[in-house]
Amino acid sequence: MGAPPKQADAYSLAFYADALATDAYIYAYYGYVSTNVPTANESAAYYYSYYGYIYADYAYNSGDYSLQDDAYLYCYYASYYGYQAYFTDARSSWWYFAALFDEYASDLCYASYQFSPYGL
Repeated sequence: MGAPPKQADAYSLAFYADALATDAYIYAYYGYVSTNVPTANESAAYYYSYYGYIYADYAYNSGDYSLQDDAYLYCYYASYYGYQAYFTDARSSWWYFAALFDEYASDLCYASYQFSPYGL
């Protein structure tokens, strides 16, 4: 019969969250390796983006949406520090797009968590 509607929404949101978190990490990776001396903001954005991607990807592939609560926070901080790297540190546009994708990924991870059995 398929998953209940609420669970199906969590699955659909998790799919897009995973895709965005993956894209964000790719951009963060290129932003990180494109500089010889990363700033503190770049290092933090890279670290958080990596774990946001890992958690979002595992949550989607395993169906354990409780992990979206962690993914949402990692992506949120990745977005914050990515924007700081771009706007405050005046680093490459890789960081702008990494932050943008992480921002959307964070929102979708949070929504996926809320639509899952673990949400409110």
